Amino acid sequence: MTLKNLRSNGARILVVDDTPMSLNQFRGLLRSSGITADMASNGYEALSMAAGNVYDIIFIDYLMPDMDGTQTLHSIKSMSENKNSNTPCIVISGNADADNADAWMESGFDDWLAKPVKADLLCDILVKYIPSGKLYDASLAEENLRDASLQYPENLPDYYKAYSAIEDIDAQKAVENCGGVEELEDILETFSVTGKDTADRIEYAHRNGDISGYTILVHALKSSSRLVGAYKLGDEAEALENAGAKGDIDYINANSASAVEKYRRLSSQIGEALKEGKETPEDSSLPEISEKRLNGAYEAIYELVTADDFDSARGVSNALSGYRIPPSEKEFVNKINLMLARVDRDGIRTLIESR
Repeated sequence: MTLKNLRSNGARILVVDDTPMSLNQFRGLLRSSGITADMASNGYEALSMAAGNVYDIIFIDYLMPDMDGTQTLHSIKSMSENKNSNTPCIVISGNADADNADAWMESGFDDWLAKPVKADLLCDILVKYIPSGKLYDASLAEENLRDASLQYPENLPDYYKAYSAIEDIDAQKAVENCGGVEELEDILETFSVTGKDTADRIEYAHRNGDISGYTILVHALKSSSRLVGAYKLGDEAEALENAGAKGDIDYINANSASAVEKYRRLSSQIGEALKEGKETPEDSSLPEISEKRLNGAYEAIYELVTADDFDSARGVSNALSGYRIPPSEKEFVNKINLMLARVDRDGIRTLIESR
């Protein structure tokens, strides 16, 4: 069975990762499967979700701020009235190899996956740990039709042609990593939208001597870059991550600025590529949104992220681009869009509640 023809009959998983790109990759890879995939951006959110739901598998990123993967695992397993005491827990990491695997198994994990997650290896894990009655093999007919768009360049969307022309990008590898051209577009959108904020955070951590925070951020950049086919940038981020782990400040000082600048440039180039073939009407030509409609959109986004339905929340936000937003509200809308890209559920809820 492959991930493309795997279908779910009631399977539910939890993915815990502080990197929005990784969460979006899981969404993309599982989109056609019907598996319910809940997303948590940190260990604390994971504990809340695990307290209220029974999962077939819990995937946990190893390197996260505040509560790392091992601490999250142990906290979930030690919960009172535990609904997931026997749930298989899989560690996911950009540093996954056989040497680390032994230590992870000893700490209580059941298995491991390397980042960026490969579709065939994810499928193996799902089939191995989800009860067989909750999965079945669907017909390949619709997938064969779907795959045709990957085989013939003339059928590819405009953004893909522009993206594949960016220097040092392996676009076909990115499609494989994300599970398809449509899924890649969603992940590229996240990469572009969050680029400036993440680059600023990396520079801030470096400037203030927060090497631990810096190492976590460049670790995430390593995984995100490789996910979208930017393997050279991923290698540079990995070297900075290793320097951070060793406390090699001289290497970081000599190489961080260059890597961050490449990240900013790539984020901008991706943003421009995503505009290819899309009409961008002048703001003045758009109808002005009413206060009632705008507040209704905020309420809908709040309810949708509370239910962990970020895809629908993004749909509501995207619909706002068809209206002229009052100047007094533009910054607020931009903050929501950034938090949606970062899968920041608590941030969105707090922001909207503060209105």
